[in-house]
Amino acid sequence: MVLQRARQWMTRAILVSALVPPRGLGAIGANEEVLRPVVLTNQQPAGSFPVAREILASKPPIVFLSITRVVNPEITPFEIWVHLSFENGKSAGGQKRVLVGNFSLYPPDKTGGFQLNAADAFRTLAEAGKEQGEVRLELEMRRIHEMKPWTPIEVTVSPPVWRKGKH
Repeated sequence: MVLQRARQWMTRAILVSALVPPRGLGAIGANEEVLRPVVLTNQQPAGSFPVAREILASKPPIVFLSITRVVNPEITPFEIWVHLSFENGKSAGGQKRVLVGNFSLYPPDKTGGFQLNAADAFRTLAEAGKEQGEVRLELEMRRIHEMKPWTPIEVTVSPPVWRKGKH
């Protein structure tokens, strides 16, 4: 069921990803730490961005992620899973992380932008109780064909842009 829901999110992310500008009306600012991109590689497939307290307080329903650079000479298909996670590892409700959604590039060596609906993840955070420590937006790159070995891949993800809604 979780995999089926994740696939639905991926489909939605792909459908709404068509050249949505990363800034605009309704975008919420970022702090200095967030301004650095995250580089995911086949050897270091996970990274994260801090989620500012004002983002947690306002709970914007949309997060925009932009893949600005891809080095994938073998054209290995991969996907990126996005979670909200608690830095100390658990919420008061015992959850370690909450799925926001996932997406993949097609073709897998081209850049792109993806808009994910974060409303359910923020709702789940609220239901889990007060967060214990800092919340992070966690990214994890996974091979689509898990039985095949990794090939060299490097993906640069710009800092997230949080949006209050459609404008």
